[in-house]
Amino acid sequence: MFTKKHINSKRRAVSPIVATLILVVVAVVGGGVVAVMTGQIGSDTSKQASSANTADKSTSQLVIGGSTTVFPLTEAIRPAFEATNGIKIVDQQGGSGAGMIGVHQGALDIGATSSLKTYQDEVAKDALADLRSFEIAGSAVIPIAKGLDPACTSITQQALALLYASGAAATFTSPTAGACADGGFINATDITAGTALGTVQRSDPSGTEETWAKFVTGGTSVDTAGAVGADGNSGVLAKVQTGTLAAPFIGFVDEGFAKDIATGKAIVQILAVQNGNTGTSNPSAAVAIGASTGPLETQIKIGLKSTTAVPSFFPPSQTTGNQLVRTMYYVTHGAPSTIEQKFIDYARSTDSNAAGQGVVDKIHSVGYFSYVDYK
Repeated sequence: MFTKKHINSKRRAVSPIVATLILVVVAVVGGGVVAVMTGQIGSDTSKQASSANTADKSTSQLVIGGSTTVFPLTEAIRPAFEATNGIKIVDQQGGSGAGMIGVHQGALDIGATSSLKTYQDEVAKDALADLRSFEIAGSAVIPIAKGLDPACTSITQQALALLYASGAAATFTSPTAGACADGGFINATDITAGTALGTVQRSDPSGTEETWAKFVTGGTSVDTAGAVGADGNSGVLAKVQTGTLAAPFIGFVDEGFAKDIATGKAIVQILAVQNGNTGTSNPSAAVAIGASTGPLETQIKIGLKSTTAVPSFFPPSQTTGNQLVRTMYYVTHGAPSTIEQKFIDYARSTDSNAAGQGVVDKIHSVGYFSYVDYK
């Protein structure tokens, strides 16, 4: 394992002859579990005899890794940055924790995390660690539904916990209009075993699901709930959209996937979340299909902008770290190098255009808010 931040010179020296670099090895002592994140960098050995031209190209390379949530953002903005700046970006995903270990140990130029706490935990491990974080984007994970009775516009955290509890059945009885007459919300007593109301979760490694699980059950995933699995935010959305009144679905996505990017209108029902098992729905949080997501996004941005403000549609009693709103970061070890800073500045730029090809537009395309949207 590399132990210094500035291994760019080492990587530049060996990259022509190294095909694979082990970026992060995380061992759970005593548990016998080892997770490895690897990335293909450099060229194969057939290119070892290349001229200094090859070496020059390897000097303009950034290795980024970590959060599965930040990964699609990096991938969205990477091509234009590479084309404009002549800098090759190697982007890998392996989780926020792996990203922080990787940048701390020097295997990554930039670590990516969707959890500020994960960054803070890594800093706390080493009193001399000089890890520097740069906020780049934000989002909120929201409950979505299709096929529910129109009277049902919100759901309590307790009901969600029941739906996604370990060992829960894959489907439940769909609440009736009568059940939702008390303020429009679905509470735990409205959820009974049955065959109508289906739940959807992520089938791929996901920071989105981790955020959802922490809020709903206090765990790190809902893999044992028995919910239908779908790949990515898009897959969850597509499955939920198959819901009907006879067989509705509830799932969760990053907010940007629940709307039409061009019109800002919801393409699936967005449920408000209630704290406790009673209450009334917050109108700015519950969004019907075809309605504007603007009021909801205003509340999300309030939560993203402040570390203390809690958006009104989120349960106010939830502790920091268990809220559905979240921010994303790039992290460097020490002051960023010139090319590291160039990429970070690019990710935080105000670039946007009518063709939807600017940096801000690309970040919106993967369902997130750009840093400049709310700061």
